[in-house]
Amino acid sequence: MRVGIEVEGRFKGLRSVFVTAQEWCIHRKQILRTMKADKIGYHQLYIIDRANILDLNTCFLHMSISKYIVTVERSKLEQVAPEWMHIVLSFQDDSFRFLKKADDVKLHNGWDVAMCNFEQMVKSKEADFVDDEEIDL
Repeated sequence: MRVGIEVEGRFKGLRSVFVTAQEWCIHRKQILRTMKADKIGYHQLYIIDRANILDLNTCFLHMSISKYIVTVERSKLEQVAPEWMHIVLSFQDDSFRFLKKADDVKLHNGWDVAMCNFEQMVKSKEADFVDDEEIDL
């Protein structure tokens, strides 16, 4: 488990707790206790699930009334996540390094298409990821 400031996406700047899906499954109660005990206050629980092992509709039922933003990062989606959950669809492709500001990024499944301008994306660099603190579970 790591704690720090989110440096990616639309929640950039929020105090966050970052855990893997495995840590969440094994240490869920301890993670939530740690978040509640913090005097400054965390705003986001960020669960890294790139292996897509969590069932988004059953693994987080009690979190829908939480005061925290729950973000789950996955490499694939096969179901719609609950409305209160924030999803980060993550995949690695080195091609993005060669995009110019005016270029677009396109996700599609046949005729279902979503596009965004590369310039409008929130970008982070390696140097942004240095201040997280590791906490033993």
